[in-house]
Amino acid sequence: MLKDLVRDVAQAGFARIAAPTIPSDDLYLQIDGDFIAAPPVTMHGHIPDLLAGVWAALRESTLAGPADREGRETVATEVSGINSCPYCVEVHGSLAGDARSEDVGRWARATRTPSDPVLADPPFEASEAPYFIGTGLAFHYINRMVSAFLTPTASGTIPTPETAAMIRDAIGVRNLEPGASLRFVKDAPLPPELVKLNAASEVAAAWGALCAAAERCGENTLTTRVRTSVGERIDKWDGTDPRLGWNAPDEGPGARFALTVALAAYRVDDELVATTRNSHPTDIELVSIAAWSSMRAVRRIATWL
Repeated sequence: MLKDLVRDVAQAGFARIAAPTIPSDDLYLQIDGDFIAAPPVTMHGHIPDLLAGVWAALRESTLAGPADREGRETVATEVSGINSCPYCVEVHGSLAGDARSEDVGRWARATRTPSDPVLADPPFEASEAPYFIGTGLAFHYINRMVSAFLTPTASGTIPTPETAAMIRDAIGVRNLEPGASLRFVKDAPLPPELVKLNAASEVAAAWGALCAAAERCGENTLTTRVRTSVGERIDKWDGTDPRLGWNAPDEGPGARFALTVALAAYRVDDELVATTRNSHPTDIELVSIAAWSSMRAVRRIATWL
């Protein structure tokens, strides 16, 4: 099947962590039926409640609901571009199609520039805000996870335009019915930074679950001192890339990896991953640290959207 070929291409290249075992349960069947069970989502399978939260946030923000689907794929593409994530640019650029909205693209590119006036006057209705904002935040999260774990030697596995076209054919661009993913997640309050998502209850519920799962990942993996130190630095971030030559400070086990993933995930390299494994040797720990710090960056970005 075409979808099997697309899945095989997508599975290649995540050598920094092992691929989790994929059971044939209802969650995986829904992921593969509604979208595709590819590493940007399935890498979270090391931590089941995190996987459920990531899928719910992606599905309810980007794939479901009444907002323009190709417009949301434009957001995914442009956000991935400013985060230097070529894998996601190619995949979601194919789904955005040729008729991309420049206004939507401009808004998406501004999501790391809190002073940009387009953020105060977005090119979508208030009722659509949870879907467009949710999509932007979902890819600020996913881009960081892909950059942290997709190895540079896998550049040949980044989809070509031809493969991207196959992905569009295999997945299709359609609006799914809202809420189907929520049976896999636990209720959790939505953080105050994400209050604009409340206008779509399914989006809000999905993000509440994902934020809670990511926070548990941090609590289970990093010390309170490290989480506090890294969190304070992220809370002062203004969306810009760290200067050339920047090296995240080492403020305790896992701190350098966490801060690099949050502020410049495309700079994660094999050496940093290997160093982090000295204190956090398992894939579960690495994914947990990256998920926690990625979500802290996402919540920071949400404060100016």
